[in-house]
Amino acid sequence: MLIQFHKIILILTFGCLQFWNVNTFAQEIAFNHLTVQSGLSNNKVNTVIQDRTGFIWFGTEDGLNRYDGYNFKIFRHDPSDSNSLSGNSVWSLMEDHIGNIWIGTKGGVLNRFNPRK
Repeated sequence: MLIQFHKIILILTFGCLQFWNVNTFAQEIAFNHLTVQSGLSNNKVNTVIQDRTGFIWFGTEDGLNRYDGYNFKIFRHDPSDSNSLSGNSVWSLMEDHIGNIWIGTKGGVLNRFNPRK
């Protein structure tokens, strides 16, 4: 009986601490909603990463978006530029160990963005 009492006290204490921690952190978090009105190229975002320099990259149905916390720079396919994205529907993003951003587009084409060039 004594063991069950200790378990109940422990569970109640842990539950109260968890509730306190969740409420403490919830009050400190502020959310910004980024939409096409903010400069995002499309509201359908398929993938997101943050690179080592702090940029946030959004892969959307209408291009690759780089966000610096204030403004967006949008990268899209340009048929007259062989160095542009292979397509505008970006499905996957990854940063490699030297800082290149790898972009997977609809149709299975892999693109590499070298931020140093």
